[in-house]
Amino acid sequence: MRPTQLGPRPMTPASVRPEAQSVSHSPFKETPPRLTAGDAENQLDLIWGAANIARVINLNTRQTFHHLETGAIPARKVGKKWVAERGQLRDFFLGEGSQ
Repeated sequence: MRPTQLGPRPMTPASVRPEAQSVSHSPFKETPPRLTAGDAENQLDLIWGAANIARVINLNTRQTFHHLETGAIPARKVGKKWVAERGQLRDFFLGEGSQ
């Protein structure tokens, strides 16, 4: 009969036990790049939702929905939400949009 070993298992270094090595669960393999001033100009400034668009263009929500549905203002429907780009709205209301 063999004697059974009682007590804790002997400790081994983490480099020997692969299951003990830390695994990163981050979606990024490395640090994402920082934005520069030039990149900020290329970023979209989106306004999501008719209520938020209404606040920006200073109309009530019902009027804004009417303009969105008829295509009177530059915006798109994404799923069930309306989305507009702030720069396009500015250009449209300043008369600089395509006519």
